[in-house]
Amino acid sequence: MKSPLRHFCLFLGLAMSALPMTAKIEHLLPKPQQITTQDAVFTLGRPVQLMDASNTTLLKNFLTEQGCTLDENAATKIEVRIDASLPLFDYNLAGFPAEGYRLSISENAILITAKSEIGVIRAVQTLGQLAQGYEGKSALECVEVEDYPAFKVRGYMHDVGRSFISFDELKKQIDLLARFKVNVFHWHLTENQAWRLEIKAYPQLTSSASMTRFPGQYYTQAQATELEAYAAERGVTIIPEIDMPGHSEAFVRAMGFDMQSDQGVTALKTILDEVAAIFPKAPYLHIGADEKTITYPNFLGTMIDKVHSLGRKVIVWNPIKGVNVGGINADMTQMWSTSGKAVQGRPNIDCRYNYTNHFDVFADLVGIYKSNIYYAECGNPDIAGTISAPWNDRKLTGETQIIAQNNFYASMLASAERGWIGGGKQYIEKGGTKLPFAGEEYEAFTDWERRFLFHKATTLEGQPIPYVKQTHVRWRITDAFPNGSNAALQLPPETEGLKESYTYRGKTYATSHAIGAGIYLRHTWGHGIIPTHFPSSEERTTAYAWTYVYSSIAQEVGAQIEFFNYGRSEKDWAPDRGRWDRYGSRIWLNDVEIAAPTWGNSGKTSITNEDLLLNENFAARKPIKVALKQGWNKVFLKLPYNPDGRQRLKKWMFTFVLTDLEGQEAVDGLVYSLEQILDEKANQLSMLIGEAQKEIALRCGTEPGTYSLEAANELLQVVQSIEGTYNQTLSDAQRAEQVKNLAVALENFKTNYINFPLTLPKATTAQKSYGYHISTPQRGGYVLESKGVGQVVVGSTTVTNNSIWTFVERNDGTFDLQNYMDKSYISPTAANNSALSTTKMQPSKGWTLKPAATSGLFIITSGDVQFNQTNPGLGLKLYNWGSGTNTTDTGCQFRIRQVDPLPFDPTGIGSITASSSITAADYDLFGRSANAQTPLVITADGRKYLRR
Repeated sequence: MKSPLRHFCLFLGLAMSALPMTAKIEHLLPKPQQITTQDAVFTLGRPVQLMDASNTTLLKNFLTEQGCTLDENAATKIEVRIDASLPLFDYNLAGFPAEGYRLSISENAILITAKSEIGVIRAVQTLGQLAQGYEGKSALECVEVEDYPAFKVRGYMHDVGRSFISFDELKKQIDLLARFKVNVFHWHLTENQAWRLEIKAYPQLTSSASMTRFPGQYYTQAQATELEAYAAERGVTIIPEIDMPGHSEAFVRAMGFDMQSDQGVTALKTILDEVAAIFPKAPYLHIGADEKTITYPNFLGTMIDKVHSLGRKVIVWNPIKGVNVGGINADMTQMWSTSGKAVQGRPNIDCRYNYTNHFDVFADLVGIYKSNIYYAECGNPDIAGTISAPWNDRKLTGETQIIAQNNFYASMLASAERGWIGGGKQYIEKGGTKLPFAGEEYEAFTDWERRFLFHKATTLEGQPIPYVKQTHVRWRITDAFPNGSNAALQLPPETEGLKESYTYRGKTYATSHAIGAGIYLRHTWGHGIIPTHFPSSEERTTAYAWTYVYSSIAQEVGAQIEFFNYGRSEKDWAPDRGRWDRYGSRIWLNDVEIAAPTWGNSGKTSITNEDLLLNENFAARKPIKVALKQGWNKVFLKLPYNPDGRQRLKKWMFTFVLTDLEGQEAVDGLVYSLEQILDEKANQLSMLIGEAQKEIALRCGTEPGTYSLEAANELLQVVQSIEGTYNQTLSDAQRAEQVKNLAVALENFKTNYINFPLTLPKATTAQKSYGYHISTPQRGGYVLESKGVGQVVVGSTTVTNNSIWTFVERNDGTFDLQNYMDKSYISPTAANNSALSTTKMQPSKGWTLKPAATSGLFIITSGDVQFNQTNPGLGLKLYNWGSGTNTTDTGCQFRIRQVDPLPFDPTGIGSITASSSITAADYDLFGRSANAQTPLVITADGRKYLRR
């Protein structure tokens, strides 16, 4: 019996475990919303009677390809019905009809009932995948399917102005992606480098002389019209973009005048006339409009009115520089960057974190698949869907590299399935790129990966896809040790061997676990936007990672290795000769160092977007051949975070996975294990125990910002009950039960720990003083310092006696923040976006400490006044910014660490050595110097000493 229709906006998964292993229904991508199977098949390759009032070409083509002949007298019937009243989820989006359908396949009949002609196409695309399940494509499983998309826009973009992609390649991509129900191709046709669409009124636009990249390459009007018709046959809508007035240098070169001029506006109106004629089916014309200040009077209003006069709707980017997007008459916005916010009352496309030109192959794919779409589980009139965008600014050797290095097919299909099935536990700003070790998100991604790799080998065979299986790759990663700006410094994991924790200069450095072939320690856009393995990262530190790999035989394999993924929009310098990256990363296999490749761009000191990106990314080169011995093999990575100023986006990451020698597939039969355990379920359990221990250590303790250990009681009991049993022989069912129990307890802990008491700084009283440093570890590690009574508070790179603050509790439970040295108070009286100063008198109200988005850190507020550490451009002043609610900005998240002993306490000093300049980099804010295992002491005259 078919299960009853579930609530439309639920994540509707398919319980694949109930299906026979040979059933290819388990490879459907995207997953149908509901499906049941029967123990029978429909045989293809026979005469069929087709009754299709929609006259869907794709259905006729499918039957022909499967060897069926159309015979109006045949006993086998294939019927199509259009029923707009089908009770399947849908919402209104102009230009996008309902795509829901029901598909019934019995032994001698197929019935498609769809809400529209597009729904028929979606049903045929499901038939196409089902037909892959049998040898020779000769049969279909008998099934009942009820299906519809959660979001109406599931698209991809190519900026062909920057990096040309051939007409044949675009046609192939539309055909392949449409098979997975991708339904939008956003064609970005104009750029600074080149104008790529033939305009007959102005042929100079596509002249070689006006192009700075791939000169002479463009699309004729006939090609564009043909591509639109080809796409429409497959249920794909093309949205052409003529960007105005931004990204228009090619226009200026060709025309001799700016878009924002009387001549420019006249020319653009003529161009829009031609574009509308070239794309007769396009419901929307995209006019871009971002990244250039609008100066011409009513420029956008004029262009929008022109598009409307052509009977089309308008899409613009969101935000637009200097323009209130909600105040213009655009019909849809396309949100980009963190600044893009949905405009209520009109549809918005989420493109904010789908800029795949910035992404790596492995970790970011996890982030794409896990994330919901702009905080929503399913679409609505304000949230249209999502578009995946490889903005390939950096020049590559050709379209094959554009597809490979931007991980085009894997990223697109992860995004497309999320758009179809809906759901996603949380938005990527919260969920980040980490793959959990167990639970719903882990199982869902593992299942998607299995299905995608099936289609990589079949539907997408021969396409440049660097993605291989990664859900079995496991790592242990240390906390980051201070390296004193010396990336070569040997730290305990090198000198003491591999352990679960280390003590270094009086501080404990723990280890934690991660899973995947690519791991971010700091994301492309930093911790303030996309969470990664480390809650925060500080420069001039070194982490280590390792795993063990079991091979049943000695064999040569390929190693895909990467320590810095070169974005296809950046001008980062290549590594120096003989080095893996510019940070100083290194890697060993069985204690033998793996040498870096010879880089094509080594030695270049002036990198532009016109300098070819060569072999810097692993997707552009063959794997490194390595030899595995029979048994366990140790993989050990050294990961300094020492940016040298040659990177705009400070990624800190690594990639490692063993593949065949061509890099096409992960090596079969290898086991990645931290405990050298062969059983996969036991390895999963081991990882989950490590994750639980890490979470407890991260969130519970006695330091300010942590929570009472009581919060971890339930989780600790579960851990203790199963700890160590992964070395025992247990059944798969027993292991699964352990994993389930631990995963549930861990999730409960993550949800409920905030309900327990938060550890605050100790309040100073008349009898006892407690001093603290207040710093921003995610923004430069600056330490707040008083410059004297009545002066602006600043963040400093140097720890002084004026860097110590006391918390004095007020009657209402808030705190006065008083400088330990000069006794001034930080005043909560300041206008928004202005500096905070100190005052001699006790303020009329106090400060409140609340948890920040990052565990262990605080936001500090007083009503709608909030601490924000500014950047050097504002003199590192402490500002009021955030209205008391910003928990995520890196400048709003503060660490509070006790200073012990306090200055002016000479008891037990003994012999002392003067140190005239001790900086924040030397002093780790725990009262320890990076240069000696001794506390810092500051005397009354301001001199600094290290206790001996």
